[in-house]
Amino acid sequence: MLTPTTTFTFNTLQVQLCVPNKQLLYNSYHQQTQYHLFATNNYTNFPYWAKVWHSAIALSKFIAANPTLFHQKKVLELAAGLGLPSIVAAQYANQVLCTDYVSEALQYIQQSVTLNGLTNCTTAVLNWNSINGTLPTDILLMSDVNYDSTQFDMLYNIFQQFLAEGSTILLATPQRLMAKPFVEKLLPFCVNNVEYEIDYDDEISFVNVLVLQGK
Repeated sequence: MLTPTTTFTFNTLQVQLCVPNKQLLYNSYHQQTQYHLFATNNYTNFPYWAKVWHSAIALSKFIAANPTLFHQKKVLELAAGLGLPSIVAAQYANQVLCTDYVSEALQYIQQSVTLNGLTNCTTAVLNWNSINGTLPTDILLMSDVNYDSTQFDMLYNIFQQFLAEGSTILLATPQRLMAKPFVEKLLPFCVNNVEYEIDYDDEISFVNVLVLQGK
């Protein structure tokens, strides 16, 4: 069965993204005992990586509106999910590495890479909790990663690590009250902050894209 695709348009750029069929994937997760939590937890009834989040769309909009920022650059995306920002960034960057800790997500990303005829975008399994040392990159892409307050300290340390190495970080974050302390902690490094109103999948949300650079 062919994977469903969704077309996204950013300015004059059109990209195709492979997106899992929600019902089929939902059924699959409920049938697998190792994913029993998805059957019993009302708050986690669908894997996070398997949908297109508003923040990913906002980050993609920012990338398409600032293509020169990516020229001849090496780009890394962490916790990519379906990898929409990476697919867009690969239209302009020299090299893109799109990563997630769920290997199943990478199967869909790789299909999107092939579908869009990209030769400069690769994928890899990577858990941000397991980053040892630095991963040399010019631009780090992160969208909707600051949703769990127990991870904020670890995330801040990762951001500090990349900023210290000279990377520019693009963080797309929805306007959640619980994330406000984390975002405020990053503001000393913020050189640009763009707000987007995203209307997608019958839902509207406001997302900020922060451009972070070290001192």
